[in-house]
Amino acid sequence: MKKTYLFLIILFLAFVLFLPNLPASDYTKWHLPEGAKARLGKGEITGGIAYSPDGSLLAVASNIGIWVYNTHNGVELDLLIGHTGSVRCVVFSPDGSLLASGGKDRTVCLWNASTGQHLKTLTTDHRFGVGKMVFFPDGQILATDGILGGDSVQLWNTVSGRRKSILAKLYVAFSVSPNGRLAYASPINGIVLWDVVSNTSTELINRRTMAKLRDSDFDTIFGVAFSPDGRTLAIGDMDGIYLWDTVKGVHLRTLEPPRIDFRSFAFSPDGHTLATVNTLAEIYLWNVINGTRKDLITRYNPVTKKYSMDLSQVIDLVFSPDGQTLAVASRNAQKEDTIRFLNVVDGSDKKAISGYGSRITGLAFSPNGNTLAIGSVHLGGGTTLRLWDTVSSVNKKQFTMPSFHNIYFSPDGSTLAISDAYSGGTVRLWDVVNGKQKKILRGHTNGVKSIAFSPNGHLIAGGKTDNTVCLWNAVSGEHQKTLTGHQSPINSVCFSSDGQLLASGSDDKTIRLWNVVSGSHKKTLTGHWFPINSISFSPDGRFLASGSDDKTVRLWDIATGKHLNTFAGHENKVTCVCISPDGKMLASGSEDKTVRLWDIMHGELLKTYTGHTNIINDLRFSVDGLTLASGSDDGTVLLWNINVSVFPPPSNTSQQDSKQQDSTPLTPEQIAEKALASTILIVMEDANGKPLSSGSGFFIGKELIATNYHIAEKGTRKTYKRVGKDKWYNIKDTVKVNKQHDLAILKVSDTDAPALPLGNSDEVQIGQSVYAVGNPIGFLEGTFAPGFVSSIRGKEPNKSIQITAPISPGSSGGPLLNDKGEVVGIVAGAITKGQNLNFAIPSNYLKELLDKVRKIQNGKP
Repeated sequence: MKKTYLFLIILFLAFVLFLPNLPASDYTKWHLPEGAKARLGKGEITGGIAYSPDGSLLAVASNIGIWVYNTHNGVELDLLIGHTGSVRCVVFSPDGSLLASGGKDRTVCLWNASTGQHLKTLTTDHRFGVGKMVFFPDGQILATDGILGGDSVQLWNTVSGRRKSILAKLYVAFSVSPNGRLAYASPINGIVLWDVVSNTSTELINRRTMAKLRDSDFDTIFGVAFSPDGRTLAIGDMDGIYLWDTVKGVHLRTLEPPRIDFRSFAFSPDGHTLATVNTLAEIYLWNVINGTRKDLITRYNPVTKKYSMDLSQVIDLVFSPDGQTLAVASRNAQKEDTIRFLNVVDGSDKKAISGYGSRITGLAFSPNGNTLAIGSVHLGGGTTLRLWDTVSSVNKKQFTMPSFHNIYFSPDGSTLAISDAYSGGTVRLWDVVNGKQKKILRGHTNGVKSIAFSPNGHLIAGGKTDNTVCLWNAVSGEHQKTLTGHQSPINSVCFSSDGQLLASGSDDKTIRLWNVVSGSHKKTLTGHWFPINSISFSPDGRFLASGSDDKTVRLWDIATGKHLNTFAGHENKVTCVCISPDGKMLASGSEDKTVRLWDIMHGELLKTYTGHTNIINDLRFSVDGLTLASGSDDGTVLLWNINVSVFPPPSNTSQQDSKQQDSTPLTPEQIAEKALASTILIVMEDANGKPLSSGSGFFIGKELIATNYHIAEKGTRKTYKRVGKDKWYNIKDTVKVNKQHDLAILKVSDTDAPALPLGNSDEVQIGQSVYAVGNPIGFLEGTFAPGFVSSIRGKEPNKSIQITAPISPGSSGGPLLNDKGEVVGIVAGAITKGQNLNFAIPSNYLKELLDKVRKIQNGKP
């Protein structure tokens, strides 16, 4: 008996050990980035789909990775994460051992198809990313193509990971035959057949013959494909599919669509059938032998007078290895992405894989914290609103609506307000329980970009595209008043916790505070250099946070209207901000794909969350403040676990004293530590390497430093080093200069040096403390000199700041900081005949110059 038990135990262990390495069934928790506890949604289908050779697996390219499914039951098996951008194509090797994925990041990842293990990464030079891949029959060579096609066909050795060769640089489509030859369509040569072994090419169909068949220009061809036996080559363009006998070298027949142009096609495994799809998402099955057509999916059935399937776009289609099923990656009328498995015989829908979506543009936690509302806008229009259970991460309900931009729960959790930002948009109130529309708020003909309920639920505020803010009665839907004063569209509105104040942030770079009862304008907050995208009140109503296109988050004192602090670090526009329920944390999301968590009291960066593959559009804290939800253009919501242990230990002061410290200036020691980490020593040399002069500068962004123009213009070789460091770097280029104000912005190597925040020099007052940082005489590196503002000289546009902080040659170009650690000036020089007659250039002039640089970087004139 004991031997029997021992045998059974050994057998069980062997069975477990040799099971495929499959993740747990809850895919919302697979391969999460550090700090995240769940991922809601699967992203967007961004490219091809592929069956494994045995038909048991289906790989799907998405913008967050590669999803792998069991084709028999549609269950998720794995999510492969490795690309830094969206995945555009997937393909299995002929023996099924490898899975290759090509990404927009210009890389190819090779995976073990059985275990999901990442084997190696191939770095291509396809300009816009990898758009197509084909394995050669032995599986040891992989051909790759660019996303837009035509940049080159590159061959890779999948064993060594090295590139073998580049076959073609001027072509429009390619395919690999079963015997290992590659055919490509060239606008110059026609259809060319390339023998990889002998490295020779022959003309299969000359350009003149091909043009005669098509009666059109050659470069509109979208694809070529060999039949499984290699005897037939299909050549596709918008007008038809041309079948060519590769053995006899003759044209067999042309398949012409009944109504509108082709977009994609695929051979069945036996080569007898060709599946095609057009721009109307109609799928036809063609008999390759006689050219007859069967309509599998059509837009409209004249017999039943109904649409046969709710499709608006087919992204990709592929036959199963047994030829009985057609897997179709599609987008429906609501623009939701789905994988459908269609019966080839009658076109019936065997099963579907859902969960894919497009841009997440709005998030809202219910007041009790049990539900997260997620709004997504799909490519080409269409909106879906999903209600997720925050405990189980299960999609409880799903509503479809015509348009959407922003969502907000009513204080009692029974109603969702939904806005539309487009012209003629609406504000709709939806019943959370039954998903039915309760009311449409009237009195507006322009789009509403942002909405908010008042704390008591009696009012709804809407920021509109016509530069106004509207107030409605939330119960009756009656229009109450319109607030005017902004000069550009309103991007964000929010009520203070007592409901007495309403704040609005606009494209006009200002925040306006309004008295809710009277509708009067109380004050305007200015300081951002670019449009304001998002605003958020602190729970006690004393502070307001704002995020802007200028890449910064600012904190404001509501009572005085003064700017308290600037949170800098994002590398692109700040799209959303949110203050935690306890008022201690500030979260910001950006176009740089990161979420950042800040300590409001100390102004410190607590955590940077990475994991999204596209722009962050919205952020929301849970009611208990322990979870932060972020929604992105990548089609997913990530739930981040907020670890309170990242905060400094609490002091013995009272809560009131802690709040008072929010606006407490930094100590000189703190300012020196921050400033010296960002300050550099610059040395200019002649052609022979002889030093001509030295100066100072400081980092204002990634790979960007600011200094004086009179320093940057000298020398043929320019070098720099960070203060306190030994390594020297070459200055790459002069990006932008302003000779009038003696300013220059230079491009340098990325040294991970922190950028100093730029303050508002218009707020500088005579008598305030300032600190100059630089390198006097060149060798007195890293000098930190305190002083005062003794005068403001001149008028716009030629103002200067006179200071008592001692400076000397070599200090020029260094930062002048206020007691918050912000740069308010750039040290310029001194009048040596006087005493303490030292000057700095106002930082706002540098802001203007940096704005021009950012516009160039963002592709704006």
